[in-house]
Amino acid sequence: MNSMLFPLFLLFAERLRPKYDAKLALLKFQNQMLRDRIDTNRIVPTPEERAELLRLGELCDHDVGDLLTVVVHDTYKAWLRKMKNGVRFKRSGRGRIAEAVRRLVHRLCDENETWSYRRICGELKKLVIFIGDTTVRNIMIEDGLGP
Repeated sequence: MNSMLFPLFLLFAERLRPKYDAKLALLKFQNQMLRDRIDTNRIVPTPEERAELLRLGELCDHDVGDLLTVVVHDTYKAWLRKMKNGVRFKRSGRGRIAEAVRRLVHRLCDENETWSYRRICGELKKLVIFIGDTTVRNIMIEDGLGP
C-alpha cells in the first residue's frame, strides 16, 4: 500500500515546491530589506534568539548556509559546536553595576557633599571595592548627586 502512495506523494510535493521556493525567496528578500534599513552592520542576538536559530536550523539538518542573513554561517557553526560541547550562551556586554555599590555611592555622596567622584572612588578602594572613577561619576550624574 505504501509503495502505491509514494509516487502520488512525490508528485504532490513536486507540485508544491515552486510555491514553497517563492515563499522562501519572499522571506529572504524582506529580511534583506530590513537589514538594509539598520544603521549598524552587526546584530547581536540574545541567547534566546541564538537557541531559537539553532532549534530551527536543526529542523533543516543544519543545512542553513544559504538561508542565514542575520548572522554569518561560520558564527552559526561556532554556536553549534559550543552547544554540542555544553557551553551555555550568555549575554554579551558589560554587566550592570551592583545595587549595593550604587547604594554605597549614594550614601557617601549624602554624607560628604563636597567630595568629588574621584574622592569617592578613592574611598571605595580603601574598602576594597574597585570601581572606576568614571563609573562613580556616571552614577552621580544619573541620580543627580554631588557637586
